[in-house]
Amino acid sequence: MPTPIAGITPMTLTQESAPDLHLLTPEEVKLCEIVRLQPKPYIMIKEQIMSHAVKGNGALRKKQVREICRLDSHKGGRIFDFFVTAGWIGRA
Repeated sequence: MPTPIAGITPMTLTQESAPDLHLLTPEEVKLCEIVRLQPKPYIMIKEQIMSHAVKGNGALRKKQVREICRLDSHKGGRIFDFFVTAGWIGRA
């Protein structure tokens, strides 16, 4: 489970505030709340990360994920850690 980022207040996602919420797992919802990202942009980022991971034999570096995300380093790092913990990508 991702941990909160210091200095950033997590947002609360609901079906009313995020219509695509049903497309995410409960763990992904928690990640999106922590990094303050709506479901649709998260899904686009996830698709890009997975695409790059497939090209790299399933492994990426944290820096690569941060560059793909185009978010600040804390948020990109949390997304990377989440994907590695979930077993979706490996550490390069």
